[in-house]
Amino acid sequence: MPRLAVFVLTCLTLLAHGRAVAHSEYVSSFPPPGAGLASPPLSVSVVFSDGIQPEVSWIHVFRSDGAMVDLNDSTVIGEANNALAVSLLPGLGPGIYRVVWQNLSEDGDGLTGGFVFGVGLAPPEGSVVMYDEHQVDDDQGKDHNNQGDDHDDDHEHEDHDEDDD
Repeated sequence: MPRLAVFVLTCLTLLAHGRAVAHSEYVSSFPPPGAGLASPPLSVSVVFSDGIQPEVSWIHVFRSDGAMVDLNDSTVIGEANNALAVSLLPGLGPGIYRVVWQNLSEDGDGLTGGFVFGVGLAPPEGSVVMYDEHQVDDDQGKDHNNQGDDHDDDHEHEDHDEDDD
């Protein structure tokens, strides 16, 4: 019986450790990647597989010319702190919009990602979710979340779109 108990405890420990080192990966979003919407959404949200740290996780939305079109009010939402949302400027016109996000999971693993959606037209083929592992600078996240209405943040220049050559 003691061997069984040791085996069960070892398995539980390994399972708990496996969950603790997992990235908080993209699960879904509104609008979904590649969506062609008839009218602009009021906000954009992304749901992740695990909880994320609010201090260094963010989401932004940009027009095709690079101008930020969100209200810079990126917020972690959900009972499990596993989603991001940002409000959009009112009156967005037809066009292609790029969503870019960064998260830092509760265990410290970070991901960035992005996708495009269209308003009044469909985005080009290949507008899938893209993300990569990265190191997140805690100070950068804190500065980012406290920058008020400054729409010229460094994230505007990140290129996650497959269509740019």
